[in-house]
Amino acid sequence: MLHKSHPKLICYLSNDPNLSDHASRYDGINEVLVINDDLFENSIASIMAPVIAEIASSYDYVLAPSTTFGKDLTPRVSAVLDVNQITDIMEVIDSRTFKRPVYAGNAIETIEINQGQKVVATVRPASFKDVGDSNNASVKILDLPSVDIPNHTRFKGIQSEVKERPDLQVASVVISGGRGVGSAENFEILFPAC
Repeated sequence: MLHKSHPKLICYLSNDPNLSDHASRYDGINEVLVINDDLFENSIASIMAPVIAEIASSYDYVLAPSTTFGKDLTPRVSAVLDVNQITDIMEVIDSRTFKRPVYAGNAIETIEINQGQKVVATVRPASFKDVGDSNNASVKILDLPSVDIPNHTRFKGIQSEVKERPDLQVASVVISGGRGVGSAENFEILFPAC
């Protein structure tokens, strides 16, 4: 979230106080707002959205990564704030103008938001350079605001899938076989290298 007088700020809702220390090291961040509460232990978007919307009432921007969780959270925040949401920002032209892919990435759309309108958006992290981590921003602990927290969604558990192969999203090297190997038998030759 960005505030007029604090151009760069991070807000964390968590039950892990160490996250705020990590966030405060990002270069360019002036302040980290934190609400530590067991309510946020499992990061349920329907529970977090009204809290973020309440905090965001005095801010101009609410941004989240274009991840499954970000795309679950930001529509809920924008609904509470009664504003439209922008998805998949890949370039910032200025404080009110953004580019994003449309038509499965076959076209790029430029969107301009009216002055005075709050911006709620997801951002493609891979479209932007990483920031350094040599900063020491201040951390401000906030009390849980008094908002109605929905109770229609509850965390029941996480079931991890056991995979025979590494996850491609975190693999340091990916080897592709494709048609070039000719057959399923030849494809087996690649497994030891993986």
